Amino acid sequence: MCSELSRCYPINFYSWAVFLNSRKKEVRKEMGRYPFTDSACEYMNTMRGQIADSTWDALNRRYKRMGRDVQDLYQEKEIKTTSPKNMSLDDVRIFLLYRKSLNLSQKELGHEITALKNLLQYNENPAVDMCLFKNPMLRPRTKGKRLPSMADSVYREYLKGPRRWKDIVWCAHMLWCF
Repeated sequence: MCSELSRCYPINFYSWAVFLNSRKKEVRKEMGRYPFTDSACEYMNTMRGQIADSTWDALNRRYKRMGRDVQDLYQEKEIKTTSPKNMSLDDVRIFLLYRKSLNLSQKELGHEITALKNLLQYNENPAVDMCLFKNPMLRPRTKGKRLPSMADSVYREYLKGPRRWKDIVWCAHMLWCF
């Protein structure tokens, strides 16, 4: 009869050694030299087939560049870790300030934040949301594009009203505008 303990752990020495070696490989994988890039590759592998190939290629390039930036900041002792599982609010803030200092457009900065947020959430780390909540000045500000003004001649025609009330096209257009 098997005990609960023997179901969890191998019994003989050889299988116990294999079990320990497999555990070491898992730990090494998590604590590799480039944990940000390793985690980004793992995330991108799960996203394959979920997003379009062109989007996948663009995100893959973005994560490679972000990995280099995170590694550079780590080597300059600006951030404490490169692991997405352990990145703190300060690490995220410093990374976003670095990206903002490169004079990126607001739209590009928004893409950076979204990519970082998705990667950290994949690793069960809500640091990006908390960082943006505590530092609202890091959130990109985008302005909606306005349509051009109406020409004066068209505006005068609208003010005059329809010449005939049976002019269905004009009435439909007025209803659509309002």
